[in-house]
Amino acid sequence: MTTKNHIIIVYGSLKKGKCNHDLLEGQEYLGNTVVHGVMQLNGSYPYLFDSFAVKRPGKNHSAIYDAEVYRVDDATYRAITAMELGAGYYEREISTDWGMGIAYYTQPRLFSKSKEVIKEY
Repeated sequence: MTTKNHIIIVYGSLKKGKCNHDLLEGQEYLGNTVVHGVMQLNGSYPYLFDSFAVKRPGKNHSAIYDAEVYRVDDATYRAITAMELGAGYYEREISTDWGMGIAYYTQPRLFSKSKEVIKEY
């Protein structure tokens, strides 16, 4: 039996019903939480970044997004982290009802072509 000792928070393509959710097969779904930031679409993929990184005078685009929380094993954590870091994300610790977890955020510079701020994915 593999020990599940990583908590990850997913808000995009890893959520139930989305294209990369199969990477979480066999992992423990803990529940839902929220993440704060600004989300934009790049093609069909959502990207989340800290609202403090957005320099738009007089506008606050920060919002709250529904996210899913999972407890995952080492192999799943490594696979998801490799996918997310390879796509330009970085890990950010976020407090959840189940302890500290990792969410994957990105830098706004990746959004130079995408202007669409979204409310939900």
